[in-house]
Amino acid sequence: MSALDCQGNEPALDRPKALMVRLSIIYLALRVDARQAILGLFWLAMRKKVRGRALIYSAAARHTDYHTYWVEHVEPGLWASYCGQAQARQKRIAVVIVAGGTTESGLINRSLRSAQLAFGDKAQIALWSRDKDELQNTAAGVFFSVSSDLHSLLEGVSADYLITLFAGDQLSAHTGQVLAHALSIHPDAPVIYWDEDRLSGDLSRRDPWFKSSWNLLHFFAQDFLIGASMIRVEAINADAFTVGESFASHIQNVLINVATRLGAETPAHVPLILSHRLKTGGGDGDQRVASLEQALAVPVNRVRGKPSLLSVQWPLPDTPPSVSIIIPTRDRVDLLSTCIDGLLEVSFPGNIEIIVIDNESADPESHRFFDQLKMSGIHVMEFPGSFNFSAMNNAAVKQATGKYLCFLNNDIEMIENDWLTQMMRHAVRPGIGAVGAKLLYPDGTVQHAGVAVGIGQAAGHVQRNVSDDEPGYFDLPHITRYATAVTAACMVLERSRFEAIGGFDERLFPVAFNDVDLCLKLVAAGWKNVYSAEAKLIHHESKSRGDDMSAANYERYSRELANLQDKWATKTYCDPYLSPRFSRKSETLYVEID
Repeated sequence: MSALDCQGNEPALDRPKALMVRLSIIYLALRVDARQAILGLFWLAMRKKVRGRALIYSAAARHTDYHTYWVEHVEPGLWASYCGQAQARQKRIAVVIVAGGTTESGLINRSLRSAQLAFGDKAQIALWSRDKDELQNTAAGVFFSVSSDLHSLLEGVSADYLITLFAGDQLSAHTGQVLAHALSIHPDAPVIYWDEDRLSGDLSRRDPWFKSSWNLLHFFAQDFLIGASMIRVEAINADAFTVGESFASHIQNVLINVATRLGAETPAHVPLILSHRLKTGGGDGDQRVASLEQALAVPVNRVRGKPSLLSVQWPLPDTPPSVSIIIPTRDRVDLLSTCIDGLLEVSFPGNIEIIVIDNESADPESHRFFDQLKMSGIHVMEFPGSFNFSAMNNAAVKQATGKYLCFLNNDIEMIENDWLTQMMRHAVRPGIGAVGAKLLYPDGTVQHAGVAVGIGQAAGHVQRNVSDDEPGYFDLPHITRYATAVTAACMVLERSRFEAIGGFDERLFPVAFNDVDLCLKLVAAGWKNVYSAEAKLIHHESKSRGDDMSAANYERYSRELANLQDKWATKTYCDPYLSPRFSRKSETLYVEID
């Protein structure tokens, strides 16, 4: 990842302007969610600046005018910062404006003018349309291509890279300059993509989509390239184009083929908004399913209730590997019994071993329950002493017989029987480290949808508290993707990889952040961690061990936090799977203005 993908703090505003913007933000927050805004003002008055700002900004960011403030006060500084850190490298870039056959000429001309403004006298612009009459009302100086003549189009533009622009979409006036700099940073990238936002009816900019560095699993689930990227022309196989196929569908197929055959060269991200779009996407959903299935040779399903998202059903081995499920507990039979009941209904086809770690349970009811578990073939392991999550799990691994390990909290409740199968689909793949599940609070809001390192100068759960029925930020909680870390409340990984990195750190992280540390060690060893949105469970968070921020636990928590910051430099860590535009102060994804 380029240093330009992690810029740190946004350009600062001068004091008078900053005060004006802050007052405007408070006003927007009060308009959106007065209760949250007032609570934020209360915490500011109590000198809890981080907590107060997060509440106010996250509320204000939901107002449609918030992005307008960001565009006015922050974006100009980002252009200057990006283009000032690299030498420009000129390449021939062509823009193909894709018309649908019934598109108004005004939309085509709007896209045409933006492309001419973005690339100036060097602009190479082609128009793709199935309707010859549609071409007659467009501006002059454009290379026209009609119907299926893709060879002529590529020959006519004579370019190194191709941008697909859907009629009505616009390019930023800075696009040409920015991409010239991007090519000097990423000279071998087969695809360069960027951030985008939406055009409202009055052509004002709304709904910014700030993207992360390249995430292949995310791309399989959601196409974030089409309409906001440029592709190397040599990657476009014109011979594969079929008569009757839309240009957008062909480019969609090209992007899938490039992504599934990546070597050392991977798509590169420009962390700036270059495309202003009428709507998301532009390709064909059914065609994308078929193309992915052909490229990956595995089934691809639409996500239930979210048809724009796809789920790749990676296969299990013919003989599924064995899994040891390890559950630490201290009393709380009510939680543990619910967890065990769910495990007994798991539909995973491989052998499952269950190990319960008893950490000094004192309730007689607990010991009666343990006796019942032993009689049913579940192993109960004694672990005396103070609660040390890392030490007890490491000890249990030494007794486990499974090829794969599943670390599971005793306060996990199963709501679907295939959760382990869905996680194992990823865990058995080459190059995969830890796999985490989607965890919900009992009220149906998200507790875990992947962990981003650097939030709160430590690590945070992305999109925590978003309702599972809501899309969240561009469907992020519902997208299976690579993540820097996942929670050990429900985590699966291969035993050999766990042992190769030394397991959990019993000394530095006995209770908190042990899972983040483990995942970062896996990343350092060359493995990728996965958040599996298909595996869904309920997590009654910390019901057993208590709250880290309570008076009894705060000193220990502060020590472990300092250990994480010292070991992994999380105060400045730039998570590649999260946009550098997002605030590092909150798990709610919003950008800051002042």
